[in-house]
Amino acid sequence: MIDSNLPSPRTKGVDRGMATGEVTLPLLSAFQKLVALLDSPADIPILAPMSIGIEI
Repeated sequence: MIDSNLPSPRTKGVDRGMATGEVTLPLLSAFQKLVALLDSPADIPILAPMSIGIEI
């Protein structure tokens, strides 16, 4: 690395990223159902896998 004049790698730090794009109505609906499950935590183990596995 010394011969290539490259900067030394960072030892600390956090890489962050963000992306945006269009969302389809079915995906938005599935996400809305998952968020609604937060109001009834007891139903999460039963309903969340169905929403994630089937709809998303």
